[in-house]
Amino acid sequence: MVFLRVHHSHLINLNEIVRYVRGEGGFVIMSDSTSISVSRSHKEVLLQFFVKGLIY
Repeated sequence: MVFLRVHHSHLINLNEIVRYVRGEGGFVIMSDSTSISVSRSHKEVLLQFFVKGLIY
């Protein structure tokens, strides 16, 4: 399990991300269908996990 803070109020398990929706910060859809906003300052870190293939 890999956890990442994507917003001041949200710490998520990266293995439970179903989809990332782009935007200013964007948001992620989790496996339980909740949507969680991603802050602009944390967006680049999250996208690096996608690029490096660390999210399954």
